[in-house]
Amino acid sequence: MDWVTIELLAETRIGAVYAAARTGLNVTTVLTTWAGLKSFASPALRKANIVSNKPPQHKWFGKTSEMDARLISSLIWLLLSFQATSLQLIKHATQDSSGPGSLHHDLKIDSQQPLSIQSESPPYRSRLVDLHRSLVEISSTTGHEAEVGTFLSHYLESHGFDVKQQSLPMREDAQASNYKPKRFNIIARPSAAHSSTAWNPRLLITSHIDVVPPYIPYSIDADPSDATDETIIRGRGSADAKGSVASQIIAVEELVHRKLIHPEDVMLLYVVGEEVDGAGMKRFSDSLEDPSKQFHGFESVIFGEPTENKLACGHKGIIACTITATGKAGHSGYPWSGESANEMLMRALVRILDTDLGSSDEYGNTTINVGTLAGGIAFNVIPEFAQSNISARVAIGPQDSGHIAVRHKIEAILAKENADHLSIKCGLGYGVTTTVNYGTDIPNLKGNHRRYLYGPGSILVAHSDDEQLTVGDLETAVEAYQKIILHDLST
Repeated sequence: MDWVTIELLAETRIGAVYAAARTGLNVTTVLTTWAGLKSFASPALRKANIVSNKPPQHKWFGKTSEMDARLISSLIWLLLSFQATSLQLIKHATQDSSGPGSLHHDLKIDSQQPLSIQSESPPYRSRLVDLHRSLVEISSTTGHEAEVGTFLSHYLESHGFDVKQQSLPMREDAQASNYKPKRFNIIARPSAAHSSTAWNPRLLITSHIDVVPPYIPYSIDADPSDATDETIIRGRGSADAKGSVASQIIAVEELVHRKLIHPEDVMLLYVVGEEVDGAGMKRFSDSLEDPSKQFHGFESVIFGEPTENKLACGHKGIIACTITATGKAGHSGYPWSGESANEMLMRALVRILDTDLGSSDEYGNTTINVGTLAGGIAFNVIPEFAQSNISARVAIGPQDSGHIAVRHKIEAILAKENADHLSIKCGLGYGVTTTVNYGTDIPNLKGNHRRYLYGPGSILVAHSDDEQLTVGDLETAVEAYQKIILHDLST
């Protein structure tokens, strides 16, 4: 129901009460008319104090039946005039001065507080919960994203989007097997933007559709039709990052439907492979260099990740390394006959863990995770070979070299500990971005773009066996994504 309809109905009821009082009708008639106004008032209007939850009672009026009817009518008129004014104030508070239906979009951000607008159950709740459920119910561990990608493509096409599937080459670990999954990114734009063959939006909105193993089935604490803000949703990907995907799509649908943005100004991108190597975003980023320039022009990017509905200003970098120790085999009963690779590796790892590898006021300390350890062949054999895979969350910059500085520090530790028997090999990495402690696709997208990192859910449960968020988290994200989009397109 729009504000014009509400206002007309309210004024009709208010006019009836006023007329009853002004013409000196008896108290019962006045109260009957008042009850009509009360029955009209919705819970939302009562919450806004447009209509009092405690109307005058017969008992009070009964004691004053001899009072001048004009005094009663004056009191009622003053109260109703105040309520009518409140109605006008609340109506205008929801509208921007630029015209009916537009929203305020001055982006005032405290990165330590959730970016929230939502207070009442929105009309899109069922669509949002249904879309989120459909996404989470489909298993899509990295490398096996085709089913969820196909579903999302069909959903977007059926809801008025032009959709392209951007193919990726097979992962190396799949090439040697009989199972060769199809992998593709999903690129979409509102179909009203089809007048141009080139897709050159001002704003790119993106997240990822792959998840970490193992698959955890979808569950919700209430019947979807009875869901409230506090209803909890669980399942793999519910927070990381299918909550962002669903919220972003609904946010764009709402803005386009309400004609608050031009369809050609936005483009959606949902990538594969974020949880492992960023292959999907790297593929899209490389396509920006294509001479055809099919996708280009965007000035800003919104990345969807679980940030507890707080707008993050950046995140730590990362580098992953494999450390190898090579010793000499021998019988455990004669320890001098060999050199233990396990002992060499463990001493080196302890030294790495105890060393300051770089820190900053904004990002804290560089941290190390010893992910895997392997060495030896039997309890009574001195191990000749040992290996560990570690990752460093880099707290120093700049983005293109902060991780290199950390690698050099680790190499120096290994050289001092046992240069002849310890070696290290590191993959690609990056320093801090421009503050969360986990990696995202932000560094994998080349270009000088304004970047936002935001989404529902907490990273603290994202990879756990209790991954979850609430319906309220999803709805808050929809409203906040709308606010970020409107702010960015207005600057």
